Amino acid sequence: MGRTVIIEESVENYISSLYGIHKWQIGLIIGQLSPQRDYVLHLARTPEQTGDSDGDCKPAAIDDIENNWIVEHAHQVSRMLTGGLDVIGVFAFGPMDMLTKSQVKLRQLVFSIQKIVQHKAASYFDNLIHSRILLQICSGTKKITCRTIDVSDQRISAVSFIMLQATPNPAEVKYQSFSSKWSKLEASLSLTDGCFDVPRKLETSGLNKQIMSSIHKTLQSISSALCTVNGELYADDQTLVSSEKSGRSSQASSTQTFKIDLFTDESCNNMEPVEVDTAASIRISGSMCCQAYVHQKATAGEAVQALKYDAIRCFLSRCEVLCEYVMENQEEKPNRGTCNLGCCTFEVKNSVIYEHGKKKKSDYRQGIQPRILRFRAPPQRYKGLRDVTMRCVLFIEWLNSPFFPSFSLSETFFSTWTSPQRVFVPLGSGPVKVCDYVFKDETLKESKERIAELLGIELKEEDFECIEDFPDVQTVRSLVEEMQTESNEEITESEEVQQGPGKRVIGAVVGIVVAVVAAGVTFLLGEQTG
Repeated sequence: MGRTVIIEESVENYISSLYGIHKWQIGLIIGQLSPQRDYVLHLARTPEQTGDSDGDCKPAAIDDIENNWIVEHAHQVSRMLTGGLDVIGVFAFGPMDMLTKSQVKLRQLVFSIQKIVQHKAASYFDNLIHSRILLQICSGTKKITCRTIDVSDQRISAVSFIMLQATPNPAEVKYQSFSSKWSKLEASLSLTDGCFDVPRKLETSGLNKQIMSSIHKTLQSISSALCTVNGELYADDQTLVSSEKSGRSSQASSTQTFKIDLFTDESCNNMEPVEVDTAASIRISGSMCCQAYVHQKATAGEAVQALKYDAIRCFLSRCEVLCEYVMENQEEKPNRGTCNLGCCTFEVKNSVIYEHGKKKKSDYRQGIQPRILRFRAPPQRYKGLRDVTMRCVLFIEWLNSPFFPSFSLSETFFSTWTSPQRVFVPLGSGPVKVCDYVFKDETLKESKERIAELLGIELKEEDFECIEDFPDVQTVRSLVEEMQTESNEEITESEEVQQGPGKRVIGAVVGIVVAVVAAGVTFLLGEQTG
């Protein structure tokens, strides 16, 4: 017998509700993988795909729905998950003949989803579990077939005809009510006035690539950080909840909460100025709330890794949300004062347009267009995902830039947006929560509709937990004044040092200075309540 898959009893109720009502369905399995067994907490039905015109009908069978549509659904859902949770597989419901014809498609989807959902955050961890679940439910016989697939072989996932040689292994299915016994982990990740350099070689790259390259070492330090659990150091193989406490909590069905503190190892030995070839400097400051959930038998090592994974995935998602908005803004408002850098656009106060670089074809592969809030949307948008205006505070300072040779060192351009705050909502009736990103000018009703569309969860506004706050106007104004003062001092220092072109001493700015304030996201000066 292969792996054991434990399914939450509420999921069994959802499966029972499908019989006699739906001809077929396909969707995502949300849960947690562990070395001993896998846990299924929720099944998220993929929204119906409609054609480009009103006359087009929805797909008649599982094989007719586009893979990109399902992969995009997984992409968007993955950003709504807290630590410990992941898209761990695909489920399909339908008559036996339809399921039989869809075997190739379903296995392709398992690999495609794993590739797009985990390729960034997962790269910072070495010991992740690589099995994924394929759950098939026959609408006629009500037979449930569960198999696991090893997706660790990238060669297999890259070539479809080789991929099909990967043999799914049968898994044993059990139904239990377990989520009420899970442990919750909380942490506040702080970044105080972090300054990151963009290498000169990425000068013409898109903003997203520049930011990802700049914060890579910071994310590495998070993944390798020393962590305390409720102020104590735990061995990785030590059980998070002792057997005695676990017995008591099992009877009471209560969720225990653990406070995690992360301590990164940053060398302070080299205090001498270092000359680097840089195209930009990105300044990040603030804090963000992180949450994770682990099963009742998890070790301290599993718990800490789940919390770190949430911190990194949330950090990456928020950076990309900002970059997607900048790209979308270039598409929708080409006549406003803008400055183009690579494939990204920054709005500026002065009505000056200077084009540099072009979008890469990969940005629009397979006809998928960029969107606000999410990554790339399929040709037909999901019903619950409506465009909203994203504002985050984005400071851009052009100093002796090769793109703007006519500008003097004293000319500075600023533009302001406000980025979303992270809110938490329960995943069903249990204590486990997922998240969404809500903008300042967006209502909780809109977030509720989005969650219902992507996850199939019906919520009330009182179900929302809003921990992060948007920065007030005075906070942002003070920050701008502080940056302007520092900039003037750095310009003076730069002129005195008289460095060569393309070089700078850390602390003296040459090129582009980009500082991001993401309210709630808290790239800069975000606050938390409570």
